[in-house]
Amino acid sequence: MHAFVDENMRLAPDSQGTYLLAAVVCDPVACDPVREMLRSLRYRRQPRLHWHAEEDPRKTKIAESIGALSLPATVVVGMPLAKSKQERARAKCMEALLAELEAQGVTRV
Repeated sequence: MHAFVDENMRLAPDSQGTYLLAAVVCDPVACDPVREMLRSLRYRRQPRLHWHAEEDPRKTKIAESIGALSLPATVVVGMPLAKSKQERARAKCMEALLAELEAQGVTRV
């Protein structure tokens, strides 16, 4: 199994935020069709999909399209984040995420 991982950080005005890692697990045989479906969601001259660059109606369409894929698993790990501790938050989340992915039989991240 392969996992595709992305991160997100939300910093609050009080400098306490959240760090998240999310992984979607996919059978290697199904990766190419998934890639093609994601590519089909891009606008003609758009080099890639990126959540922050999309407007709300497009975000809905993208989320619905990905949800319809029925991928085997999604894992999300989060922890509190102080601005000065970003690398520590990333390391702790990655440690937990990788252990979970290994338990699911993932061999490539």
